[in-house]
Amino acid sequence: MKAISPRSVTVEYNASFGLDLAVTVPYKPDFERYRHGDILPYANNIRLYEATGMGALLMPDWKENLHEMFEPGKEVVVYRSSDECVELIHYYLDHKNEREAIVRAGQEHTMREHIYYQRSEELVDIVGRYL
Repeated sequence: MKAISPRSVTVEYNASFGLDLAVTVPYKPDFERYRHGDILPYANNIRLYEATGMGALLMPDWKENLHEMFEPGKEVVVYRSSDECVELIHYYLDHKNEREAIVRAGQEHTMREHIYYQRSEELVDIVGRYL
């Protein structure tokens, strides 16, 4: 098996609803692998938007609602097992054009749909309904 450069991939594991602090790295990784853990069957964490917003290939584990935030295979790359994750990392390291297309699509989607401005507008709308 081909080695993977530690400067190419950051690995986050957080099974405590985001209470652990993520490590900040001084470089932009080519890949961002994220495992939500097994506590809930749903995806949604600020890390999804941070990684895609900075232009990394986001590789979250499969969750039943992930398609509501990103289009798997077009804006993010989803894996269901550790073996599949490793295979996908090797594949996208060897297929730069495909990787860059997914990175661009993920970043454009995040910048268009998932920035704080949009979230603030949604919050104002929700609160406004109850005032």
